[in-house]
Amino acid sequence: NQDVFLAAGLLFLCSGVFGPAAVAAVGLLVVAALICGTALLGSARSEAPASPLAVRLSLGLAIATTILTLLSPLRVNFPLVHLALLALLAAPMLRGAVRARLGADVLGLMRPAAQPAMGTFIWRMIVVALLAFFTLHAALPERYHDALAVHLYVASYVASHGEWAYDPSLFVFAVIPLAADFLYAHVYLFAGEPAVKLLN
Repeated sequence: NQDVFLAAGLLFLCSGVFGPAAVAAVGLLVVAALICGTALLGSARSEAPASPLAVRLSLGLAIATTILTLLSPLRVNFPLVHLALLALLAAPMLRGAVRARLGADVLGLMRPAAQPAMGTFIWRMIVVALLAFFTLHAALPERYHDALAVHLYVASYVASHGEWAYDPSLFVFAVIPLAADFLYAHVYLFAGEPAVKLLN
């Protein structure tokens, strides 16, 4: 299947550009979130057709972000605690229904597809070229004020202090919504700035 080869190529590109640790950190988060989202949507309506992969992944990431936001003011944001959180999110994999749904997803990706029409092939190549371009662009050194002053700062602060200080006397942005930044802090704990860039 062409899609499997394209995904493998992009994974290889990401490993070379961001490093294997960043790919592993982001990959573990994505897989755990997908398992969590599959379990939640699968238990809601077991007789209904499966929700799209993107919906299940988005739900899992929303759950992970909510938990990370609730943990942010507590001094527990260390790698071992975050590994335990990933294990908790991935625990539904022990259920047979979740394994069956994810197994069907993998088999669906591996199933040989019909030869796409020339127009479809051209659009796929355009999408792959854009993904490769933006992947390489994301790997450049960070130079924009917002990313350096807020997003990477929050992630590095949480990594070095184990918590986020909701104190506006220290940071003018201390009490704004920072849910995505806590997701960045999660991967920053394992692989630093390259993992944050890859997740973004």
